[in-house]
Amino acid sequence: MDEQTGDTGAVATFDVAAAADKLGANLFNGGEPIVDETPPPEPVETPASNETPAPASVAEPETPEAPITARPAPKAWPKEMHEHWGKVAPEVQDYLEKREKQMLDGLDGYKAHAQFGRAIDEAIKPYQHVLQSQGVDAPRAVQSLLQAHQRLTTGTAEQRAAAYHELGRNLGLTGQESPADPAVQSLQERLARFEQRDAERDRTNYQQTLVKAQGEVEAFASDSKAHPYFDEIADDISELIRSGASLQDAYDKAVWMNPMTRAKEVARVQMETESKLKETSRLNALKASKASSPSVKARDTTRASATSKPVGNIDDTLRETLSEIRARG
Repeated sequence: MDEQTGDTGAVATFDVAAAADKLGANLFNGGEPIVDETPPPEPVETPASNETPAPASVAEPETPEAPITARPAPKAWPKEMHEHWGKVAPEVQDYLEKREKQMLDGLDGYKAHAQFGRAIDEAIKPYQHVLQSQGVDAPRAVQSLLQAHQRLTTGTAEQRAAAYHELGRNLGLTGQESPADPAVQSLQERLARFEQRDAERDRTNYQQTLVKAQGEVEAFASDSKAHPYFDEIADDISELIRSGASLQDAYDKAVWMNPMTRAKEVARVQMETESKLKETSRLNALKASKASSPSVKARDTTRASATSKPVGNIDDTLRETLSEIRARG
């Protein structure tokens, strides 16, 4: 241990360990000096010069310490600081080396993150203008792509197909169809052939039914005696047939639904009834004249009277005639 003598004759002790700690702290404190707030040691008073000094004890010879193996200074230290390394106590050197290792390990961790970030930045850089034009930042774009990748590559087939179609809708590609599976395409082609064949058969049956119906309608319409108003009520007949009525029922209903044809039919029936009444009267008169003739036997007269039908009023005759007309149809 070294000693320094002050002007007052006091001897101050220099603490090497404290100086080493201060130096190490300065090195790992960013180069900022640390103020030592430890109070200076009290000076040791020496006896006055007129006092007789105590006889000095004979110092025993000190055992020489083992030489300290020189260790290289830490790599982070600049060259001008290497000469101070040998002056630092071994336990301080151990602490400084431990701290430097911790610092290097931490830098290695940051280095890995920095390399990963640099790789991501290089991958995104060619598409940066697209992200900027769409107002999307890079982290959010990467997150969206990874989510889409997860949905398209994981889960059941139905879930992945749903994710695929949803992605297409979001991108405005709903009109585009993916290539069909060959097996599905073959089944679709066979189904199309069956449908075409059925359609052709239905079309043929329809044509045959239509021709037959047209023939029946033409024959019905050409019978002007039985259906004299067909041309006037053809549209009404078509509507009634579409509602499920037969041709004859449609004709009869259409005649009475139309005011013009109804009046004509009533007049025709009345005329026909009057004609029948006249004919009946003529026949009755003829029979009466025959009955009064001497050449006609009484039994013939009786038979003619028994078979003669009584003639009712005109309303009864109209109803009977109309019933007969409908029965003929």
